[in-house]
Amino acid sequence: MSVQWEITLLSIHTGEAGTSLFANGQMQVAANVLIKAINPVNYDPYMLTATELAKIELVDYYNTDEKLTGPWRFTSVENEFSHTMPPGTGFVADMEDSPTQPLMVDQSKRYWVSTTKAEVKSVGARIAQPNGKVITTRSPENNSYIAFRGYQEIRYSLSNSEWWREDTDSGSGWDQDNYFLRSRVHPFIRADRTGYSSDTFPVVGMRNSVAYHRAGPHLHYMWPMGGRTTVKAGLTHYADGRVHPRAWSRDIVIRQHANSLCLTRLKTSGPLGIWELGWWYYPTATMYDQYGNSGTFELAVNEYNTISVHNRGTKSHPPSDTPHYEDEKTIPDAEIGEIESSVHEPPID
Repeated sequence: MSVQWEITLLSIHTGEAGTSLFANGQMQVAANVLIKAINPVNYDPYMLTATELAKIELVDYYNTDEKLTGPWRFTSVENEFSHTMPPGTGFVADMEDSPTQPLMVDQSKRYWVSTTKAEVKSVGARIAQPNGKVITTRSPENNSYIAFRGYQEIRYSLSNSEWWREDTDSGSGWDQDNYFLRSRVHPFIRADRTGYSSDTFPVVGMRNSVAYHRAGPHLHYMWPMGGRTTVKAGLTHYADGRVHPRAWSRDIVIRQHANSLCLTRLKTSGPLGIWELGWWYYPTATMYDQYGNSGTFELAVNEYNTISVHNRGTKSHPPSDTPHYEDEKTIPDAEIGEIESSVHEPPID
């Protein structure tokens, strides 16, 4: 028979990072719920199980019948973004008084709160006891809340980002240009890419590629975020995965600049018999800075040789993992967006 425990303490407090966050749906700040319970039969302390602690919910402090939903969400899963607002920007980072009860006696449940709405939200907590009675932090004996402050998110576009090309390397019969996209505001730490060949692509040297043009041949790649590295790129296999007897590849350097998306245009002297037609994807990258602010960029290959970037409120092409094949009437080219890039000189890191 399960114990009919009862709550003697329920309170909610901020984490070390404070209460302010960008209203981008990604940035999280902590809400720590402290709880104590007893066995009402003998008044012994009762330790809630993990399953019982998970029944704690965050609520609107002024309407404890309303679980935190809509623009305000909570989860027990912490993500990779910073929990602290940028320093020196005037954002409020209130810290509430530490709870007076010793933490060693209390149990606790930490939730991570995010929002998509720029406003102040007063948040409390609640839990239902086994007898059906709901205990909340809006009561004389358990009165506490957190006033979270959501600030307008930053939306990234070419107006607050950098895009440039570098003459990276060359040799007999080949040439490499790398392109970079970087934030002018807060460092990018993640890129969610669409429209590229996956890590299981049978032509190993074309993994992460976004276009192939028989003229040249010219190969184009969009790399995942990461540190500087060297990769083997080129026309290494037949389309069915068999090793090509006249395989062409080079060890090329990518991602020379931190916190940047890197793309490569690689002109080769490789074999022509892998594909009868050239092909391309419509690649996009949603870039996230360290606070979870984001912007979506569309990439395009121009006249087989260069790469451009532009951004729109909505994507001009839906995400697709299927390449498009060129013919005499269909040649991939950049569409003119609301803001389109021009290639600048490499910035100084």
